[in-house]
Amino acid sequence: MIVISQGETFSKGSARSVAGFNIVEAISKSSNLVLNVGGHPMAAGFTIETCHIQSFSDSINYYAKGKLSVESLARKLSIECELQLDDISRNTLEIIDEFEPFGVGNREPLFLTKGMLVEDVRCVGQKNDHLKLQIDGFSAIGFNMGEFRSQIRPGYSVDAVYTLAEDRYNGNNAIQLKLRDLKIKS
Repeated sequence: MIVISQGETFSKGSARSVAGFNIVEAISKSSNLVLNVGGHPMAAGFTIETCHIQSFSDSINYYAKGKLSVESLARKLSIECELQLDDISRNTLEIIDEFEPFGVGNREPLFLTKGMLVEDVRCVGQKNDHLKLQIDGFSAIGFNMGEFRSQIRPGYSVDAVYTLAEDRYNGNNAIQLKLRDLKIKS
């Protein structure tokens, strides 16, 4: 993704990439159009003359089409480990909390639990774009996962990929699964 803040004569660009696509290299392939570029394979900044933005866009899109595939753009999840239902506990949550703060270089661990029983399904949020589940006695929320609602019913089984969190919403103090992906089994 590239965002350019346009100025009258010169414009500033900021870019983010996906694993396997070196964005600095991609921008540098248009070195005749950019004034300077810096960064690393996953993020870059550059300056460009405003009059060259369209040519730059055409050039980098052409380069990207030759380097990127549908597979390289697919979301990839790196699962830390598989948890059994008994492992989803306050003790596990406390152990995870010891590794905070999470961020670049210290990502929050993702877990997989297979065969979880769906007890309740609904959508929440102003646009009903968040999936809210009750699965095997645990509250689960999937932000921007509302599209799953039409595919899932109580009684279905799911393999869930999630992070563990404490739900403090409305005075709650319970373990919550923050969903990242689901595999639905009817």
